[in-house]
Amino acid sequence: MPNFKGHLEESKILFIYRYLSLLITSIFYFLTNDLHPISKKLFIIGCLTISATILSYLYTINEKANKNIKILLLVEIVGNSILLIPSGGIKSPFIWYTLNIILISSVFLKKRDCWIIIWLQVLTAILIGYFKSDSPFNLLGLLKDESNLILSYIMIIIAIRIWSMFVKKTKEKSMEIEEMNRQLKQANGMIIESMDHISALYQSINILNNQGNKDGSIRLLFQYIKNITGTNLVFYYDVSDNLDKVIIDQNNYLPTLKIA
Repeated sequence: MPNFKGHLEESKILFIYRYLSLLITSIFYFLTNDLHPISKKLFIIGCLTISATILSYLYTINEKANKNIKILLLVEIVGNSILLIPSGGIKSPFIWYTLNIILISSVFLKKRDCWIIIWLQVLTAILIGYFKSDSPFNLLGLLKDESNLILSYIMIIIAIRIWSMFVKKTKEKSMEIEEMNRQLKQANGMIIESMDHISALYQSINILNNQGNKDGSIRLLFQYIKNITGTNLVFYYDVSDNLDKVIIDQNNYLPTLKIA
């Protein structure tokens, strides 16, 4: 079983569905198909189980590699088709196991690529019907004879597509909310940090004022302003005692300029 730590939730869901669908279709195939010997049934079920295990692992480690996902889907379409022909073709219970291909393409591929894979799967099913047909192949006859199966398959494909679009939109909104929460936390942290600076500055200036140390208050004020704003240059313009005076703080150097 693959290690899902750090992987997408979709991979976990697809992994569970793959093995559940394999288990259910295998049980139906084993119990309902009286034309095949037990050895043949066990061989087909064993091949599907091995391929499911390998593909589950490969899909999990390539979940973010779009090109690799396409290659794996093509390989799975071919592999499933080879196993569907001896197990009953489109009448085989394993036809429902092939819905894994539709699910994976709907979750991981873009809309255009997804529909290409879906149509490849449909064309493959038609070819399987052609090879399994004892009489001359008739597409309209096949559609008529298997109308319930085909309709069910189409409706399930539509349902999967709608579900995948809903999941993608929900995921996009979730990512937007996470980004907004991150920005709010960052802004809140900056506000708290500024409030701490202001509180410490207020207390320090009160102490220095009580001690009558005006120059010390100005230096402390410069220090906190530089910490809060990130600037390297701060000046103080003093208009008290009818004497204009400018104090500049640049790189910890405080010259005093008197303005006549």
